[in-house]
Amino acid sequence: SLRPVWLLAEPNPVNVEQYTLIKGPVRIASGWEDQGAINRDYYVARTGNHALHWIFRTPQKKWMWHGIFA
Repeated sequence: SLRPVWLLAEPNPVNVEQYTLIKGPVRIASGWEDQGAINRDYYVARTGNHALHWIFRTPQKKWMWHGIFA
């Protein structure tokens, strides 16, 4: 599965209406080894200027930008 070249230090909130979802979801699970479990469904999404971003949706239904493809 695709992974971005560049990750943000912290995910940023985004308006999903500014994107076209083109691939996904891909489930990423981490933190199981230290009881800090995180499960996220990531999508490859295209912006209006054709950049490809890696975004996910939080359990609170907010979309977050976490990476960019080069």
